[in-house]
Amino acid sequence: MKDLRNMTQAQLIEAMTKIGEKPFRGKQVYEWITKGASGFEEMKNIPANLRVKLAEHYFIDNYRIVEKHEARDGTIKVLGALKDGNLIESVFMTYKHGHSVCISTQVGCKMKCSFCASTINGVVRSLTAGEYLGQIYALQNLTGKRVNNVVLMGSGEPLDNYDETVKFIKMATDQDGLNLSIRNITLSTCGLAPEIRKLADEKFGITLAISLHNPFESERSEIMPVTRKYSIEM
Repeated sequence: MKDLRNMTQAQLIEAMTKIGEKPFRGKQVYEWITKGASGFEEMKNIPANLRVKLAEHYFIDNYRIVEKHEARDGTIKVLGALKDGNLIESVFMTYKHGHSVCISTQVGCKMKCSFCASTINGVVRSLTAGEYLGQIYALQNLTGKRVNNVVLMGSGEPLDNYDETVKFIKMATDQDGLNLSIRNITLSTCGLAPEIRKLADEKFGITLAISLHNPFESERSEIMPVTRKYSIEM
């Protein structure tokens, strides 16, 4: 079975035609998914027989919030469970310019930065683009507020999950989807140089944040092992 959240509009349209439905049904399902629908029963303009058919072949991977902590300034940090039971963290923040979320890209991390708790047990697995999006929909549903800015700075190294990160950026900025401004997406990386160059070739126009922590090569390499492979002077 496939996760509908991880499918583009074009993929959904193709999937509907393959099961004998009109292309517009794919657009309708995509619209429900991008509205944050958590189940097929919410898709009121989809015929009951098609909803049954969808449930036989697809699922909607909902990010289930299991813990919530709210700060005085309104910042909300949540611990959420993925479909396989793995746990990740996400954060919702409110600023004068709008609402931002910080989302995770992997369960754990293998970069071994000494100051980061998410690397303690290494990387369990990488998330799908649909699981990136699921965090945003869950936080929008929780707060009732539209997200304007996304920061890929939760657990995991986004560029160590390159293909899904690129897919997420394309899906999040789809005008028929979340319709986020490309300028409102920030990707934080510890410094995987080849992937940074590859990302530059995508010509997205996102904001790239390098997690520096120390400007001195020898000292940085002590707390961020990635420095030993990719020098900050590269």
